[in-house]
Amino acid sequence: MFSRSGRSDVAAFVLGAVTFASACTIIGTLTFTEKSEEIEIEGDALSDQAGDLFPPDVPIIINLEKHIDEQDAGGARALHLISLEVRMTENTVERDFDFLDTVEVDIAAEDHSRELLAWRDDIPASDSFTMFVDDQLDLKPYVESGVTLLTEVEGIAPAATARFKIVATFEVEVL
Repeated sequence: MFSRSGRSDVAAFVLGAVTFASACTIIGTLTFTEKSEEIEIEGDALSDQAGDLFPPDVPIIINLEKHIDEQDAGGARALHLISLEVRMTENTVERDFDFLDTVEVDIAAEDHSRELLAWRDDIPASDSFTMFVDDQLDLKPYVESGVTLLTEVEGIAPAATARFKIVATFEVEVL
């Protein structure tokens, strides 16, 4: 049996645990989409490697703070990539991605290890494709530390100039 003081200690512990859990509770989620700048790979029938022509960094800005402010949310607990699509733009001369074999996108930031974020083998000969993503990786620490998205590509250079954008959809766990 508990003494009177033992019961108050247990009650204080339970109250503290409930308060802590409430403070860490996710109120909801919000999703937002960011598009990269247009990426251009010049057509070069003489080149063997698409990787040499593909930009090493994805020109996309992940503005987490802006999206949280727009929703009047109290802050973010976590940020996850839920979709990454590569789409030809209207300005393209090349009409599909048949020149690519594989694409990998890694995430990196100062004081954080480089991690595989998205990948696709078997790129379809179409004007867009969706990549497989690691939707469990929390990107918030990376975004807070100056995120960089890095690419590794295998394939051949396109016969004609290819212009495309990368469209990323994120989910934020909001406090």
